[in-house]
Amino acid sequence: MVIKNFIRVNLIVTLIFLFFVDSKNGYSNNKELNINILMPAPFAKSTSKIVDRFNKENKGTIKLNITKGPRETESVSDLAISSLLLGDNQFDIVLMDVTWLPKYAATGWLEPLDKWIKTSDWNSLVEGAKLGNKYKEVTYRWPLTADIGLLYWRNDLIKSPPKTPEELIEKSLSLKANNVVPYGYVWQGRQYEGLSCVFLEVLKGF
Repeated sequence: MVIKNFIRVNLIVTLIFLFFVDSKNGYSNNKELNINILMPAPFAKSTSKIVDRFNKENKGTIKLNITKGPRETESVSDLAISSLLLGDNQFDIVLMDVTWLPKYAATGWLEPLDKWIKTSDWNSLVEGAKLGNKYKEVTYRWPLTADIGLLYWRNDLIKSPPKTPEELIEKSLSLKANNVVPYGYVWQGRQYEGLSCVFLEVLKGF
């Protein structure tokens, strides 16, 4: 059974402990509960201290076991799906991208989280982080991170950031024409799933 993103320390016990106690009726307080989590390698590394602290504070009750997956999120999805299709269920929690949610939820691989999420905790999230966590009005995902788009500019080359797409193009072409920079504007333009996110970010930004 796969749930989803989490790891805000104040919610780990609530969301994970209550879920597993409720879903595993035979659970005994005398036996340490092992929870297996799959996440991309960078996230496994960045959360290692949080996980270590949690395991130390809950020793003998709950233990989080982290599987360090590939760096690419789509490769992590492939690994999770292979496990689920084989009926292996080796992962209890998967750190998943918002784009995976409809596919996973429709297949019945995810456990609803609504009854474990307090309204006050949900409202503490930034608005963008609240999106993409539901399927057919049911919450299956808790965000681990929230990506926020930023436009950086060389303040040694221009005094202020461009405020319109036209101004961005004008300044970029001017700097490039004068051989000040090789590229006027650098962004994630590779043909991959993140491209749609970045394009919409630029579109909304202006």
